[in-house]
Amino acid sequence: MLVTLGSGLLLIAALALGWNTPRPDRPPDRQGLKRPFDLFIPAGEERLFLLGNFERDGIVEAEFVHLAGPTSGFDAYGLVYRARDEDNYWVFAIGSDGYCSILAVTSGTKRELFPWQQFPHIRRGDGTNQLRVSCVGEACRFYINDEYLTTLTSAGAAGKKFGVWGHSPMDETVVQVSRLAFWASRDE
Repeated sequence: MLVTLGSGLLLIAALALGWNTPRPDRPPDRQGLKRPFDLFIPAGEERLFLLGNFERDGIVEAEFVHLAGPTSGFDAYGLVYRARDEDNYWVFAIGSDGYCSILAVTSGTKRELFPWQQFPHIRRGDGTNQLRVSCVGEACRFYINDEYLTTLTSAGAAGKKFGVWGHSPMDETVVQVSRLAFWASRDE
């Protein structure tokens, strides 16, 4: 019983010290923003801003705060990665209702790679949410607020740009992007 209790306490301490987070313990190699900006999404529209480039495999992370618009669903915002251009990209998206998805846009046509579903670690409504994508080779791992969601293979997603995205089919929405950072993978 003492061994089980000791193992449990050791695991709790490791998690508290960041054992489960893949974020490097060094400053980002590049910041995509000099200061926070508001992503304004008019009703019935979609917005995409490509803000930086991957030089090679790495981690891209952004923080979002829902400032205005519906909080019961239908809006979505997120992190664009491995984009070639405005018609070819992947987006890691969440909604203020606690749902998330991973979408691929190819020649302007959108399809779900990870279907919309609730995730208990999304801060609903006007909460701050941190999205992170960590790509090595074709494998990309997805995290929301430091909690692992899934791993997908990005075969066919050959672009090197990253940025932010938003969609609001019914009401205008404003989401603040308060941080966008990139860490290149390093062979250590």
